[in-house]
Amino acid sequence: MAISKEKLETLKCMADPIYWIDTYGMCFNAETQTVDPMVCYDYQKEALQNFEKYRNNIVLKSRQTGFSVITAAYIAWTIMFKSQQRVLILANDLISSVRLLKTVKEFINNTPEFLKPKTILKDNEKYFEFSNGSWVKAVACSPQAGRGESLTLLVIDEAAFIENDEDIKAGALMATSKTKGKTLMISTPKGTSNLYFKTWANSIKKENDYHRQIAHWTQNPTCIKGLEKRINQDTGKEFLWSPWYQEQCERLTNDKVKIAQELDLSFESSKYLAIDSAVISKYKDYTEKVKPICFFDYTQYAQKNDCFVKQETPFLIFKKPRPGAKYIAAVDVARGDGKDYSTIQILDVETLEQVAEFQGKITADKLADVILPVALAYNEAFVVIEINNMGLTTAYYLHKTLEYKNVYKSKSVVEQWTGPRDARWKVDEGDEIPGFQTTTKSRPFLVTSLNKYLNERQVKLNSKRVVAEFDTFVIKENGKAEHEKGANDDLVIALALALYIRDVEWNNIVSYENSYKAMLGAYTHSSVPMDGNSQNEEMTREKAKIDLNKLGVVGTIFNLSSEKEEIRKQDEDTAWLFD
Repeated sequence: MAISKEKLETLKCMADPIYWIDTYGMCFNAETQTVDPMVCYDYQKEALQNFEKYRNNIVLKSRQTGFSVITAAYIAWTIMFKSQQRVLILANDLISSVRLLKTVKEFINNTPEFLKPKTILKDNEKYFEFSNGSWVKAVACSPQAGRGESLTLLVIDEAAFIENDEDIKAGALMATSKTKGKTLMISTPKGTSNLYFKTWANSIKKENDYHRQIAHWTQNPTCIKGLEKRINQDTGKEFLWSPWYQEQCERLTNDKVKIAQELDLSFESSKYLAIDSAVISKYKDYTEKVKPICFFDYTQYAQKNDCFVKQETPFLIFKKPRPGAKYIAAVDVARGDGKDYSTIQILDVETLEQVAEFQGKITADKLADVILPVALAYNEAFVVIEINNMGLTTAYYLHKTLEYKNVYKSKSVVEQWTGPRDARWKVDEGDEIPGFQTTTKSRPFLVTSLNKYLNERQVKLNSKRVVAEFDTFVIKENGKAEHEKGANDDLVIALALALYIRDVEWNNIVSYENSYKAMLGAYTHSSVPMDGNSQNEEMTREKAKIDLNKLGVVGTIFNLSSEKEEIRKQDEDTAWLFD
C-alpha cells in the first residue's frame, strides 16, 4: 500500500530536524516584524546535529547568531516528533525562560496540523503539553527547579548569567543525571568563576562529556559584509571588523567588557576587573619568578625557637625583618570553617615591599596566636585587623588576652559583645576598639588605595597567590568591588587594608610618636629634678601624654555613626568559636 504524502512528510520530519526546519520552520522576525521561513546557516545545522548526537552540549555564542531561535526550534521538533519527552527550560529569571518558550510555541503554531500530535493538553505562558506525553516547562533557576522531574532534556539559557548556579547542580542537573537525559548549556561569556565557564574549561581538559561548539558572529553571513582585519591601537593585536561589528560596538556604547562578552567571546575580558588587566599582567610576569626564601611557623614561638623555618607552612616569607624597619601587618579574618581564608599581609612601610603573607583556615581566636609572634618578629609591626564579624574576636584576643598593644584602633558604632562565653568583653557604643571597620563607605577607599599603588607600580608584590586573586576581583553590578562567585578575595582585602593604612594613617602615627618624644623631652628637661626622682618622672610622663583623637590616630577617617545598622547586620555572635 502506498504511503500518503502527509505520512511521508511526517517520517522525513521525524528523521531529521534540519529537514523539518528548512521545509516547515516559521518564526517571528524581529527586524521585519513578520513571520518568516527559517533557513538554517551551516553552524546552526551543525548545532542541531550535535544536539541529537551528543548527550551533553555547551555552546559559546556571540549575539545575533540566532542560537536562541535554533534552540527553540530543536525543542519544538523534539516534543512534536518524539513521545514522552520532558523538557525544562531554565534561565536566571522567569522572563528569559518564558521568552524562549514563546519562540518554541511560535514554531509549533506555524507547523502544519498534519505534522503535530493530535491534541494539545495544556498551553499557558509557562507550560505546554501534547497528547503524545511530551511537554516543555519554563522556570527560573532555584533549588527546586527540576527536582523530582524525570527530564529528557534540560536547556540552560544564558547559563553564565545565572547567579545561583549551585542550585542547578542540586536540582536540574541531578534530574538529568538520574535519567541519562540531555543537557544543553548556551551562553555568551561572563567571567571565569561560574558553572558555565567551569563546564567549558573542564570539557577542554576532558574532565566531563560536554561537546563544545563556538558560534562566532563571523559565521553569520549577514554580519560579515565588508569584513576586514584591523589592529587594536591599545593592544597592538589584530581583530576582525565589519560595518555590522562597528554598529554593535556602538550599541554597546563601546564598552570593552560588553564587547568582549557579546561579540568577541572572551571569558577573561567579559568582566569588569577592579584592577586593570595590564597591571595584573605585569605583576603576574614578575611574581611567577619569585619564590619564598623561607616560611614562618608560629607554633615555634611558645617553645622559644626560631619561627623562620625551611619546612613549608601557609605563611610565606619573602624578606626577613630589617633592623629598625617599620612594618604593617594587615589581617582579614574568616570563620575558619568555610570557603574563605584568614589572611595576613606584611608590608615594609618604607620600601612598600610585600615581605610576608599568610593564608589559612583557622578559628578567629587561634588567629591571634599566629599574629603575635610574626608581629613581634617584624619589629613589633603595626597590626590592623578588619573587625567585621569574626575579626573583633581576633582583635580583642590579641590586644586584651595576649596584650599586644601596637594595633590600629577605631570607635565602635554599636554596643556589642565579643570573646569566650566565660570571659566576654562588652563594647559600648563609642568605645575605642582594636581594629578597622569596613563598611560601604570605607571599602571604596581601600580599593582606591590599592589601585593607586598598583597602577603606579609603587608596591612590590612577591606572592603569586594574591596576584591570582586579582583575576577574580571584579566590580559587581551594584558597583561593589569583590570576588566573583566561587572565588576568594581575602588576600586582596588584606593587601588593600595594609596599603590604605600606610597611605592615610601612617603619617598620623609617626606624627604622634615624634610629638610624644618631643613633648616628653621638653617636660623631662624642664621639670625633672636633678636627683632623678622616679615619682616626679612618672608625673612628667603622665603630663606628656597626647590625646590620640586630637592627633587623628584613632578612627580618623570615617565617622561611622551613620552606619550603625550596617555594622549590626554584619556582626555575628562569635561565641561558638570558644564552646
